[in-house]
Amino acid sequence: MGRKAISFLRSLRGRYLIVLLALTALPTLLIGALAYQNARQTIEARVKAQLTSIADLKKEQIILSTERANVGQNFNWHPAIWKLPLK
Repeated sequence: MGRKAISFLRSLRGRYLIVLLALTALPTLLIGALAYQNARQTIEARVKAQLTSIADLKKEQIILSTERANVGQNFNWHPAIWKLPLK
């Protein structure tokens, strides 16, 4: 079996087959690599946009929460509140 494989690779038909396989494999690998890179960049951009959106929403929530807390503190210390009757 070993002699037949070696003789096939040395024959003209075997050499043409190897060249043909190489010529078809290289563009296929190149297109696959480019498609992978493009998909990866697209996914990273979407994830970054989503995380930025979430961070902005959380920032707004913190600001509103802080403002509400400050309003509550200021409201309790207002002199008009001290004069209200307690029930």
